This record gives sequence, structure tokens and C-alpha cells, in this order.
Amino acid sequence: LTYKMFNKWIKNYDLNQDILLVSVVRNADQIPMLDNLLAGMGRKLDGFIHLTLSQAAAIERLSLRSYCPNCGATYHGKYKPEKVKGICDVCGYKLEKREDDKPDLIVERLKEYNRTIEPILAEYAKRGILTEVDASPSIEVIHEQLLKLLKFSSER
Repeated sequence: LTYKMFNKWIKNYDLNQDILLVSVVRNADQIPMLDNLLAGMGRKLDGFIHLTLSQAAAIERLSLRSYCPNCGATYHGKYKPEKVKGICDVCGYKLEKREDDKPDLIVERLKEYNRTIEPILAEYAKRGILTEVDASPSIEVIHEQLLKLLKFSSER
């Protein structure tokens, strides 16, 4: 169903331009669906970028997140802390944490992620289109790396 909808949605764009897709392949069974969709447009997948992060870093990043259930603002204990602990800077509402952002549940989520991503990475590595990017630096550093990799300028 998603790929049927995606096939209609993507036709809203100039298909002669470069296309950047994010997370359209979530399990290996979807690879042929994406290949067929692109082939129907006379295109093929040119590259697949995978952001890598150690389990320890993923646990730190996820377990320190919080959000405002009222306005949707997001925070991080290390990278983007709120001004008053536990209170939203935007609307003053009490911040919450996702139930699954507890370290033991994060480990389980990572196991499932690794189970599904490994065959995808293997396929795209076999095709010679896999590029892995270390996601442990700051968002700004990763952003610049991706811009260079995609041959975009940061002034765009």
C-alpha cells in the first residue's frame, strides 16, 4: 500500500531532477519494490547512505530525550537542554519522555533495527552503492558531511 501511494506521490515532482529519499526501504522485501518503482520512472538507485552509531551513543542520545506533549517542542539533556529542568521553554508545559526511551528498551529496539537493516546494507554493499557515515559527531558536523557527500552547498 505504501509503495502504491509513494508511486502516486512522487509524480508530483520533476523526475528529471535528483531525488533524495529518506527511509523508504525499511526491510529487505521492500528493495525490489523501490527498484520497480524507480525503473518505472526510468531511474535507478544511485546511492544508499547509512548513518552509523555505536549502541552506547544511541542509548545516550535516546535516553536523554524529552518532549512537550502540548506544543511538540523537543529537548535533549546533553545537546539541547531546556532552561528550567522538566519545563518546556516554549509553552511552560511539563516535559515527558517516551516510554521506549529507557536503556533496556532501546537495546531491544536496536536489536530489531540491526536485524532488519543488515540484509539491506548487504544488498546495497553488493551493488557498490552503500556509503556509511559516522553519526557520532554533532548534528552540524554530520550535516556538513552529508552536504559534501551529496555535492550540495550549505548555502542552498
